[in-house]
Amino acid sequence: GSYNDTAFTGFSKQRIIEARGIMLDAVHKAGLEVLPSQTNFLFVKVPDADKVRAAFAQQKIMIRGTYGKWTHWSRVSTGKIEDVKRYAAALPAAVKV
Repeated sequence: GSYNDTAFTGFSKQRIIEARGIMLDAVHKAGLEVLPSQTNFLFVKVPDADKVRAAFAQQKIMIRGTYGKWTHWSRVSTGKIEDVKRYAAALPAAVKV
């Protein structure tokens, strides 16, 4: 199975690391706080997670809104590099809502 396909899992891990790096750069450039992550998603501290989600939706970028009771934390998953770059480009305007 794919679990034993070390070439594929190695490639996938590198893409996740690359995507997470692009997202972290964008988050830091926007002056936002982010929780440490070794996963395929980040928790980014934002003024209002639902407003940020709506601002991204206007750009046809889907991210999660409020995560439980944590209304100031946006959970954003990695994805295709081109999609991650779109998130990074849209982030500064989206958090100014």
